[in-house]
Amino acid sequence: MTMIATVKLMNFNDNEIAEIKINSEAYFDFTCEGFVEKAWAIADKMAAELSESDEWRLTMTVDLDLRDA
Repeated sequence: MTMIATVKLMNFNDNEIAEIKINSEAYFDFTCEGFVEKAWAIADKMAAELSESDEWRLTMTVDLDLRDA
């Protein structure tokens, strides 16, 4: 099982400012809930310096692959 979280930060015109991909293969022991919590913590850090008046948008997509490797 692998998980990949993609976090994107976009400006008011929906132009991408930053993107990060977080892969569960880097973690030795994780749960789905723990992985999502870590991904949200990284997303929060991406947006920490921005305010509502900056008119930014943050998206996070989580892909869970349950196929046998």
